[in-house]
Amino acid sequence: MLNEDEDGIPIFNLFIRLLMYADDMVIVNKTIEGLQVGLNNLHSYCTKWGITVNTRKTKIVVFRKGGRISKACSWHYGETPLEVVSIFKYLGLFISAGGSFSHHVKETVNSAKRALFGLTKIFAKKTEMVPRMKIDLFKSMITPILLYGSEVWGFCRADPIERFYLSFLKSILCVKKSTPNCFVYGELGVYPLYIERQIRIFKFWVKIIKSKDNSFIKQMYYELVACSIIYPNSKTWVTLLKEMLCKYGLGYYWANQFLINPAIFVNVFKQRVHDVHLQEWRAEVDETSNLRLYKHVKLDFGFESYLCMYNSSLRVSITRLRLSSHLFLIERGRWGRNRLEYKDRVCTLCKTIEDEFHCLIECPRYIKERKGCLPEILRKRPSMYEFIKYLKCDNENYFDKMGLLCFKIMKKHRDTEILIEV
Repeated sequence: MLNEDEDGIPIFNLFIRLLMYADDMVIVNKTIEGLQVGLNNLHSYCTKWGITVNTRKTKIVVFRKGGRISKACSWHYGETPLEVVSIFKYLGLFISAGGSFSHHVKETVNSAKRALFGLTKIFAKKTEMVPRMKIDLFKSMITPILLYGSEVWGFCRADPIERFYLSFLKSILCVKKSTPNCFVYGELGVYPLYIERQIRIFKFWVKIIKSKDNSFIKQMYYELVACSIIYPNSKTWVTLLKEMLCKYGLGYYWANQFLINPAIFVNVFKQRVHDVHLQEWRAEVDETSNLRLYKHVKLDFGFESYLCMYNSSLRVSITRLRLSSHLFLIERGRWGRNRLEYKDRVCTLCKTIEDEFHCLIECPRYIKERKGCLPEILRKRPSMYEFIKYLKCDNENYFDKMGLLCFKIMKKHRDTEILIEV
C-alpha cells in the first residue's frame, strides 16, 4: 500500500519510499506534504487491519546541514502530533540530522563503559588474571560494542573510542595516564581500534562486490561509485574507501572492482594495514626522547613474555621501569611547574643523574635491595650496554628476580622521597 505513493526520494536510478527491517519501518520523503501523505496511508492501513503504532517511539528527523526547522515542519499520525528530533537511534546506530556520527561515538563509549564496569568486577575477583586474559575478554565483550556498525561510520573520527581503549590498556598495565601511547601498544602488541574498523570496512566492501543478488545495498554502492566519477570532489563512503585502498597500494583492485579470491585478498589487506602501522609505531618510538628507556629496550612490536607473570606486584614493577612510569628524577623532573633541566635531575646522595641505571645498578642507597637479584655480570662489570641487554632478556628465569629488584628499589625510593619531603 505504501509503495503505491507517488512521492519519495530519488537517488539516481533508485526511488525510495520506505525502509523495512524486522519490526522497524522508516517512511522517507523529500517534502513536508509527501511525508504526511505517507503517514496518512500508514494510519489508514493500520486502522483497517487493527494494528496499533506506538506514537511515543515514532519520531521525525529532518535531515539538513544546519539552521532551525521551519514552523511548517510538523506532522501527525492520525490525531497524534509526532515529535521532531535531531538524533534518532535506528537499528542500533544514532543517526543525526546533519549526518554526523559524533553522537553515536559518544553513546557507544557510554555503553562500553557500563559493560566494562561489570568486567572490572570480574578482574577484581580474579586477581590471577594476567593482561593477555584481560585483553581477550575486552575483545570478546567490549570491542563488539565499540565497533558496532563501524562498516558504515568507521571512516569518521572516533577519538573518544581510542581514548577509552587506551585508558583500559593503561589500567591493566598500571602505568600513568601520561605514558606515551606507542609504548602501551608496543608492550602489549595490540593495534589501535581504528585498524580493526578499517578491516571491517574492507570486508564489507568485499561482501558487496562479491554478492550475486541485486540488493538495495549493492544498488546504492554502485550509485555512489557513479557519483564519485561524476563529482570527483564529493566526499562519500565510497570516495573514502577508494582513498583507503590507494593508501595501502591496492588502488588497482578498486579500478577493476573485481576480486578473484576474496579470502586471500582480505589477508593481504590485513597485512598491509599492520605493516603500515608498525612503521608508524617504530617512527613514533624513535621520535621520543633519548632519556626514555623504552626507546632502547623495545625493538620489536609484540606482547612481552614477562607480562604473563602471575605475581602482579613484580610484573607491574618491571612495566613501570620499562615504560618510564616511575618516580625516579629522570622522569619526575619533566613534570609540571617544578620541571628540571636534565643536568639538575640528580640523586640527592650521589649527585649524579638519577636515571634507571643509576638507581638499579649504581646508587649505594639500594645495596641491600640488590642482593640476590642482580646477575653476576652487572655486579662485577656494570655498564649501560649490559643493563639494556638485561631488560630486553625474555628468559623466564630472570623475571622474578628482575621484578623483585624493581619492586624493592621503587618502594624504597618512594619511601625515601616521602621522608625528604617531610
